[in-house]
Amino acid sequence: MTTPNTAPIPPIRPKTPVWMPRRARAVRIASLALTLACFTPAYAQDAALADDPAAADDATAADSALTDAVEIVVTATRRESRSFDVPASVSTIGRDGGMGIETRLRRTVTDALLDLPSVMVQKTGYGQASPYIRGFTGYRTVMLVDGIRLNNSTFRSGPNQYWATIDPFTVERIEIVRGPGSVLYGSDAVGGVANAVGRRSTRFGDEDGVGARTFVRWSDAERSWTVRGEAEARQGDVSILAGATYRSYGDLRAGNGTGKQPNSAYRDTDGDIRLDWRQNADVNWTFAVQHVDQNNVPRTHKTVKAVPFRGTEVGTELRRDLDQTRDLMYARSSLFTDAFFADSAEITASFQEQSETRTRDRDTSRTDKQGVDVATFGLQAQFDKSTSWGEWTYGVEWWRDDVDSYRKDYVDGSLVLKRVQGAVADDSRYDLVGVYAQDEIAWGDAVITAGGRWTYAKLRAGKVDNPAVSGGDPNTPGNVMRLSDSWSDVVGSLRAVYPVAPQWNAFGGVSQAFRAPNLSDLTRLDDTSGVETPSPGLDSEEYTTYEAGMKGQGDVWSVQTSYWYTDINGAIVPSPTGRSIGGTPEIRKDNIGDGWVHGIEVQGRLRPTPEWTIDGSFSWMDGEIDQIDPKRGVVSEPLSRMMPLTTSATLSYRPQAAPWTAWASVRRAEKQNDLSLKDRTDTQRIPDGGTPGYTVLSIGGRIALWEDATLIIALDNVTNTNYRIHGSGINEPGRNLVIALDVRF
Repeated sequence: MTTPNTAPIPPIRPKTPVWMPRRARAVRIASLALTLACFTPAYAQDAALADDPAAADDATAADSALTDAVEIVVTATRRESRSFDVPASVSTIGRDGGMGIETRLRRTVTDALLDLPSVMVQKTGYGQASPYIRGFTGYRTVMLVDGIRLNNSTFRSGPNQYWATIDPFTVERIEIVRGPGSVLYGSDAVGGVANAVGRRSTRFGDEDGVGARTFVRWSDAERSWTVRGEAEARQGDVSILAGATYRSYGDLRAGNGTGKQPNSAYRDTDGDIRLDWRQNADVNWTFAVQHVDQNNVPRTHKTVKAVPFRGTEVGTELRRDLDQTRDLMYARSSLFTDAFFADSAEITASFQEQSETRTRDRDTSRTDKQGVDVATFGLQAQFDKSTSWGEWTYGVEWWRDDVDSYRKDYVDGSLVLKRVQGAVADDSRYDLVGVYAQDEIAWGDAVITAGGRWTYAKLRAGKVDNPAVSGGDPNTPGNVMRLSDSWSDVVGSLRAVYPVAPQWNAFGGVSQAFRAPNLSDLTRLDDTSGVETPSPGLDSEEYTTYEAGMKGQGDVWSVQTSYWYTDINGAIVPSPTGRSIGGTPEIRKDNIGDGWVHGIEVQGRLRPTPEWTIDGSFSWMDGEIDQIDPKRGVVSEPLSRMMPLTTSATLSYRPQAAPWTAWASVRRAEKQNDLSLKDRTDTQRIPDGGTPGYTVLSIGGRIALWEDATLIIALDNVTNTNYRIHGSGINEPGRNLVIALDVRF
């Protein structure tokens, strides 16, 4: 890897004068954050440790070296790179270490992201979580499962539940790249890209062996049990890891003032198997299968059993439950070659099916069931080539969604209507093709990274409920229509790193992102926080992000801080029409979303002694976007569900040669009262005047009972604070004792 550097950053100018009154506040906060960056511990990414507890204990020395200096990440550049040298804001969460998934007994992949800067984990229900990254969520962030897109053409603009279908036991580490990733990952990569890098068998190294593992987790406030069983084996050049997970959650108990939240229980059953085969020194194969099945996941806030929070309204439905399954199968070949066009290549073929069924009891007599089944075929080919003109990464991707959708209405248990479509158009197809190239060029002490992508998207919707014809009966003349449309986009990125001092790298640049309209934009007919109807004729969204930051590292400290500004052009914005359908606000969608969002983030680590570690983060952002007010027309209002000013800190103690560790953490979020027009109508989730701030304190630790058994304990929300993450439909757990036992055989 050549020495890093940075390129000149274009001047950052607000798009509209409306930003100007807030500039003084932004400057003050920027000054404070950058000052804190010099003294506040930055969040050095946790290196992924071996799954063996003994190996984790032996890794103490390596962990104390602040592994950001040697940590290898792949998501930011699609090739192995040192995190310190990457010209982007990157965070990694491993399984162990002070912030690790298992160390903190994180329940889901999304919960593992709670302490990262510029990431807010909104929860519509306790089984439905959707991270906001730099102000964007849903189909404006990309989730990868071992490099394969979880996103499909039915994803909606607001929070969705799909990230919850990733079993954290299948994940070795989570890499988060904040900011646009459209050059490397195509449509949707606006706020950021997350990659759940898959686990594989590592227990036996290069030796042959067979082993098993049992992991049991119990939680008090969640009233939950999680049981995980695993088996792994290695024979010669073949290794296998297989497991099954069962989770059962009871009704969640919140903090003081709310207590038990009825109708929040659900179950989850998962299974997975992965085989890795080293065919020879130049060729490796991976074959993997994942299955996730969630049963009766409630959307509590829409039902009469919801518990009000600071004056929020209670829903009117008797039941709204979601059943969801996800099946992923893929085969990947990684090879080294001496071909003229590549030094290495990676070819992946995948098939993923995501199915969801919603059951809604409107009252004692009326019930409806709607479902969507998406079968996604994917082919990916990536090549790397070292030349005198730099380090090239290029490739091609093709994704095809085949979508079936339905809705059936019942009265007193009898079918009365089978509608034209469910949440999105029935009998539909969506193709997404991309060709990309990126080059890392050494220029003096700097490394400049330049890239571009061409993307083609095509939609064919076979059965769409015509919004111009009332009702959903397919037998009504003119009520079934077809849609066909296509979009083509070219985006680029120019970023760089530059060593301004022996322990400091400056980084930054300008990156474009885009999002092609999908089936959800054009054909959604659904009732979420508003009633959406099909909206043909929408155009692609365009974004440009400017970023400048610093990365520093020493023997006992590391820091990463940045300022970013995103210019928004033609975003598809949902706006209330001022009318209601069945008591829920009607929503229209238009390409009128010009605006901006900017922010400051700091993350870091300090290790004053070999035993003590402090991790911390700071996030602030602000932004506005054009929306349609039924009375005033187009107005500039805050982004929906914008993350409030948030800070977090974790203190870890790991005595040398001792069989135990301990940690304590605190997270503080300020009140969020910058609400979009849509937020103000979301009275079941957001209190009048905004979501109150909160402070949450948690403690925990782990101890090796014997060589192959570890006890892990956490007491979350020690003070039993009653709080809700902004935009969520349910409160977080109150005082929560979590105990886990990890035994290996």
